[in-house]
Amino acid sequence: MTEEKKDFVGFVFKNPYLVVVLSLLALVMGYYGSYAIKTDLFPDVNRPTIAVLVVEPGASAKDVAEYVARPIERQCNALSNIRKVSSVSKDEIAVVTAEFQYGKDIQSAATDVMIALQKTQSMLPPDILPPQVFKIGDFTRPVLTLAVLPAKGSQYDLALARQMADNDLKDALLAIPEVSDAEVFGGYVRELSIQVDPVRLAKLRLPLQALIHAIQANNLDIPEGFLLNSQSQVILKTKGELRHIQQLADLPIAYKGRVIHLRDVAEVKNTVADRFSAFHWNGKPAIA
Repeated sequence: MTEEKKDFVGFVFKNPYLVVVLSLLALVMGYYGSYAIKTDLFPDVNRPTIAVLVVEPGASAKDVAEYVARPIERQCNALSNIRKVSSVSKDEIAVVTAEFQYGKDIQSAATDVMIALQKTQSMLPPDILPPQVFKIGDFTRPVLTLAVLPAKGSQYDLALARQMADNDLKDALLAIPEVSDAEVFGGYVRELSIQVDPVRLAKLRLPLQALIHAIQANNLDIPEGFLLNSQSQVILKTKGELRHIQQLADLPIAYKGRVIHLRDVAEVKNTVADRFSAFHWNGKPAIA
């Protein structure tokens, strides 16, 4: 037996009461801990993360990044216990994500981000919609992912399948009381493309703004699309009753006592939006 083990054994025999007290203390602490310490079958081991969604109707991705995302990023970078801040900007939409260090309470992190948003409010464009703040963690992950794809030989394609998932399947899932949210991902999103001919506009002396106003005033129910010309890109917001391309092409545009139809200065067609991501199931393109 080594000298260290002899010393330890000797200490135990010389202090029996102290050893008993320490053993009982360890037993009591273990018993208390088994009830007091929080347990979780699926613990969230990710860093506390808060996402901010801001919508600015009609703004381009460049303007959203410059005037919406960056001011919010600067304010969030000044928060305590912040690890990193990132953002993604698209037409009309900015998503700013703030990731905090371990030990930061998720509710406290959300409060800090909301305070930062209040400080940024005066720097943001006046036409933005109220920002939305989301807590992100394992608890926000989907509990079920459904794959939707056209059957072999079906008349459906990915665009029609996506439309069905957006309009029918999603509504049916959200009607279930136990379902708090449902998101659709993948496939192709239909959109309306209006390609304006600048030469025709100039020949007819019709300003682009008059064309935009006519479309916005009369077409309020067509899926989101783009109005393109050689210098700029204007996003259309749609909420009306024109449902067919021909109806839109025949849309009259009144300007200075003249009536010009949209087809006279632009090409109208159904297209699909550019895809920046995709979903596959068993190696086949699908909608999630």
